[in-house]
Amino acid sequence: MQGTVFDFRFGQKISEGIESGHPQTKLVGLGYDHPFLLNLNHDKEIVVLDRESGRKLEVETDEPSVVVYTGNMLTNDFSNKRETV
Repeated sequence: MQGTVFDFRFGQKISEGIESGHPQTKLVGLGYDHPFLLNLNHDKEIVVLDRESGRKLEVETDEPSVVVYTGNMLTNDFSNKRETV
């Protein structure tokens, strides 16, 4: 989908797609839960970068597609506490 919030070929902020109001992002709860076809394999097909922290995730795969899910349907009723023994 060239030129839409689903066009990551040249990079874009995930938040822009989530906040865009695009009908497909609305349909899945204001975010991404969509498959993306890949045209390259074993060549850093997916790069996620957090410019603020400098963290970078690079994914290589031989699969023809990936699903991007931004946690849009997660609820806030879980605990992030670790129990120590």
